[in-house]
Amino acid sequence: MVWVDATHLTQPGDRGLHKKLLKKRLGPMEVLEAFHSDRQMELAPEDRGAPAAYRLKLPPQWKVHDVFTVDRLTPVESGQDKFADRSAEIPPPPVDVSGRKEMAVECIERSRTRRRSGRTWTEYMVKWVGMPRSENEWKTREDLEFDGVGRKGIPNRALQEFEKVEAKRQEREKSRVTRKREESAGAIWLTDPEELHADGMAWIPEERADDEVGTFATVSSTSFMPSQGPGRGAACLQPSRRPIRILVLFCGTGSVERQFSKQFPGCEVVSVDIQNRWKPTHCENVLHWDYRQFSPKHFDVIWASPPCTEYSQAKTVGIRNLRGADRQVRRTLEIIKYLRPSFYFIENPRGRAPHGLHTRRCMQGLPPPHLATYYLNDERVCANPEEADEEPVTLMPEYSPTPPPVMSDDSEWDTMGSESA
Repeated sequence: MVWVDATHLTQPGDRGLHKKLLKKRLGPMEVLEAFHSDRQMELAPEDRGAPAAYRLKLPPQWKVHDVFTVDRLTPVESGQDKFADRSAEIPPPPVDVSGRKEMAVECIERSRTRRRSGRTWTEYMVKWVGMPRSENEWKTREDLEFDGVGRKGIPNRALQEFEKVEAKRQEREKSRVTRKREESAGAIWLTDPEELHADGMAWIPEERADDEVGTFATVSSTSFMPSQGPGRGAACLQPSRRPIRILVLFCGTGSVERQFSKQFPGCEVVSVDIQNRWKPTHCENVLHWDYRQFSPKHFDVIWASPPCTEYSQAKTVGIRNLRGADRQVRRTLEIIKYLRPSFYFIENPRGRAPHGLHTRRCMQGLPPPHLATYYLNDERVCANPEEADEEPVTLMPEYSPTPPPVMSDDSEWDTMGSESA
């Protein structure tokens, strides 16, 4: 028995298949006759050596010559025509419980909640003792605690262990989400190195490149009180007797100002942008804008949308001017530190390292909620100061509690880019 090289053989069922999907060898096939070359035939039978070609018994659908040279054939070794047996653990015999066969539970891997026809129940992914994971099954609590007579049976040990681990995990998740964040310390790049205390924990910034200036200093930031539900991470803006004052940096088309005006009728909005076509309050580069014309705590909210073009993952043409964009972000943080608003937001499209805004060195140290896409979705407005005891209007950010990664700054960009919304 031999294998036949299938390089130059095309079967009807192989037409249209990619060459990588074609069989490398065909067979095994039975050898019917051996042939020697003409030179071998001139020698004595004992000196002819191995045959040069063989006649094979081909399948009836093959319309090819049945003689193949030795270089096209490979002898069949024992066991090549089938897969080797896999070693498998023999499962223990099932236990008969009131005529019902039951298997021993090794562990419970996960759970899920099912809902159907107004009824809700929990199912558990069960791994049986001695069985592979391909045999795992979803079982209910009643199945795991079956006692054979319809009563609540003996609690399953694997189920108890799983519920203990799950309860601890949910408790950690709940404590992480519901813990009250005190006035958190943001950070900007300033002068002499000093230790930063954020959320009651000492934190020392790592060393920076020589082209960076100074180190971190604390910045007044939003006091977040995360809670369960869609309002997780909501920041409450208390109403006051004066109009709400809002500063929008890199205002662009003015969509943020319009939404703020809709959310807070009568609010005072100051916008800054370099392009006059958007008709900002101050048509000037943020790097050169004199923000000291306003006193600290003049604004209740500062909204900054740094240049999205350089940080966006959608940019695929041209060279990213990340150094110039980082300078504008550092200037934004400098403005926030001086004006000390009640709330500030830094908005930018999501991007991947090393050019995503959340991965830039200038953003290192800021609390995670301040680096997200924020939106206003509460239409309730306290226009009357006497209604101050009502539930306050809410600015609702969508954010991930996991701190973003921090990447090194790209020092090769030594030119300042244009400012955009």
